[in-house]
Amino acid sequence: MQNYINDFLQQIGYYLPGFRDGVEVALAGVLAFIIILKILGFILFRRRARKASGLFVESEKGRLYISRQAIADLVKSKEIEVPGLTVYSTYLLRKRKNYTVKVVAELNDKDGIFPELVMSLQKKVLTSLNENLGVDSIKKVDIELKRVNSPVTV
Repeated sequence: MQNYINDFLQQIGYYLPGFRDGVEVALAGVLAFIIILKILGFILFRRRARKASGLFVESEKGRLYISRQAIADLVKSKEIEVPGLTVYSTYLLRKRKNYTVKVVAELNDKDGIFPELVMSLQKKVLTSLNENLGVDSIKKVDIELKRVNSPVTV
């Protein structure tokens, strides 16, 4: 068996000077080409978050569908708990199996503590989604402030 392999390698010129080097360079080139294609594919064709009309929650006896409007109503109910916040719209975004709630709002803050109010709204929305609707697939709440009205102090 070994003789047959050696005969075959000799017939294709494997033992000629430079043949091995040429094969190694060709393989390295093909490998580099594949890596470059993978990197370009990742950069050009990565998935962006898309709007979702709702999401499914698994239960013991089936699945429950929760629409984007139900989530928007829940966010709107939390608007009362954050003083000076006006919610314009709510979006449900999906990227693969991860969901994100995007809230577009306006903030009228008299005290100037924006980060605390925004973080409290994020926590309240996430906990109420988990407790009231049983949704644990929403991992984060993004808030886009269209306007911030605060008193200017000089």
